[in-house]
Amino acid sequence: MSQQHPSTLDHREPENTGKVWKFFAGFLGSIALSAAIWIPGAKYLVSTGNLALWVMAILGIGKFCAGILLLSESDRFRTLGIGILASLPISGFLSFGLCAVAVNAPG
Repeated sequence: MSQQHPSTLDHREPENTGKVWKFFAGFLGSIALSAAIWIPGAKYLVSTGNLALWVMAILGIGKFCAGILLLSESDRFRTLGIGILASLPISGFLSFGLCAVAVNAPG
């Protein structure tokens, strides 16, 4: 008599189950967070001295840590973390650019 072995269950996640949407959610959400802080607040933050640098540092470090945490700890939210990390250069350009405009603005 031949014994049949039970089939092995495949517990892997199916390909592309919302990975693109998670990436763009992290990417665009991170940029939107920076824009929500810097567009209305750049002139005030620059006029207060070093507060703008502190906000940039805290925001950048927070996004970096959140992206690394999502990337390394969770298979489910890995692409969300990649999107957050991918948005860091654009968020940085946004914050530095708006601060430069605010410094050179009259009044």
